[in-house]
Amino acid sequence: MIRFARQNNAAANITYCMGDAQTFGDYPEWQERFDKAVSFFVLHWCPDHAKALRSILACLKPGGEVLLIVANKATFFTDANQFIRSHVKWGDYVKDVTDFSNVYHFWERSIPDTEMLLKECGWTNIQCEYQEAPSLTEMQQKLFMKTLVAIIQYIPEAEHKAFLQDLWLWALSRFEDKSITSRVLYPGGFTVVHACKGPKDT
Repeated sequence: MIRFARQNNAAANITYCMGDAQTFGDYPEWQERFDKAVSFFVLHWCPDHAKALRSILACLKPGGEVLLIVANKATFFTDANQFIRSHVKWGDYVKDVTDFSNVYHFWERSIPDTEMLLKECGWTNIQCEYQEAPSLTEMQQKLFMKTLVAIIQYIPEAEHKAFLQDLWLWALSRFEDKSITSRVLYPGGFTVVHACKGPKDT
């Protein structure tokens, strides 16, 4: 993903780095360096959400802002992994892979619980809301799955197009949006968070 971004979205004022959201707040060169932070569908990879939230906070300047979108009650990932494992073709690539259900750490918190966690981690001006998952087109669904389905790393890159097509057809058969043609509507939704880092203590 980093290689793709550097090749396709390079710019003079952008640096792509890879790190652990739970620990990059410990890097002296990143502490209080940024005005804003965004995290879209990333925190489900972090076993310790509180540690990640404190780490992000450490990287922001006083008054800095964060916008987070996290998957909440996203049971379809388990369904997708089961489909892949049982598939006549894709199952061969992952037959020796440990069950991926334990790599996801979805939010599964109410709005009050989310607000409490953020406050405990030092955030201020906290605004949270829950949104139902939107209906996705074929392209949107494939991009979504390419980013979020961990098991794809075991599928050869040359096969990704065919793999994602099969995932799309599976999703359409299971989660078709009956109100709009050729769209899928997954159960569950997202928690959206906007919060700030307080002013520097004097």
